[in-house]
Amino acid sequence: MKFHQFTEGWTSAKRLGIAKDFGTRERMFELLQGESALAGDPLANHHLQLESQWISAGQPYYNCWPAVLPMLLSFELDVPCDTIRLPVLAGRRLPALALQFPEQNNPLGWPGGCLRAMLFGNVTVNRVRGQSTPQQGLSIVGDTGEKDRHGWPVHMIRAFPLDGDKTVEQVLNEQRPDRSWHQGMQIPEIILQQVVRIACCVCLIGDDPDLVTPDVLSKDLPAYESADAERRKVIEERARRRGKFGFTLGAEFEKIPHVRRPHPAKVRYGPGWSMLKTILRKGSIVHRRRRRPRTQSVPSESATEKLFGQQTASAMRQRVTPRVKFADVCKFQR
Repeated sequence: MKFHQFTEGWTSAKRLGIAKDFGTRERMFELLQGESALAGDPLANHHLQLESQWISAGQPYYNCWPAVLPMLLSFELDVPCDTIRLPVLAGRRLPALALQFPEQNNPLGWPGGCLRAMLFGNVTVNRVRGQSTPQQGLSIVGDTGEKDRHGWPVHMIRAFPLDGDKTVEQVLNEQRPDRSWHQGMQIPEIILQQVVRIACCVCLIGDDPDLVTPDVLSKDLPAYESADAERRKVIEERARRRGKFGFTLGAEFEKIPHVRRPHPAKVRYGPGWSMLKTILRKGSIVHRRRRRPRTQSVPSESATEKLFGQQTASAMRQRVTPRVKFADVCKFQR
């Protein structure tokens, strides 16, 4: 499955041919942060600070598979702010993390655009806008693919304080609209809410091995699936040395055996895939090798029960879709 990649500043500068004007990536961040300070633009400063921290950490990312997105989008924000902390990966707590969404079956879309990826992390923000009241907060940068007239990426930015005495929902309700909200691409309010839901839910999931698995080099993937713990660490380190510090979120859910019903499908063919026709896809069993014998029951410590709780998991096995509450999602983590 293909995923969008978060568009960061230095890559854009090289694509536009202006990287040589800055000299180095560090110099570029230094100049842009000075420019945002002179313009009195705190949101741009949060963006640059977050992106700089993310690059220093090795550009860690989660590829979010479609099967896990409904759970992230149903997350309720009545959670205390002091529980929102980024995951611990490779023995250290991340300062920033990128979430990359699939190119197909992406529910974060609206007429005229879609959220391709997002970057979030802990930064220092003012509790009261316009006053020097620094406090630890959460900053979220959304990549919708929008660009200005020069080809430079335009990102959606949302930052808010993490007040330990309040819930995330209360803090968001107290925020006043910023003048920049009406500039550029207009993103629906529901998408802005879902961005916060996703970031908070990922913080509470952390590095749970039932949901989060290392994203290794493609050539090492067959060996990784059959390797022992020691060999897997070697393969993971090789990927990080190649600049791939990534993980998959919910990939195992995609591999659950299921029946694909017969259905009509549009397929492209011909020179350059320029022609289109409709064919009938035959029914099949997807991931047949992972199918369990009928006499084997689902283990009581399965990934579903760890995530949702035994009662909710039982309802899911009966093909019932209950409403997932915050306590059901995160009680295994906190």
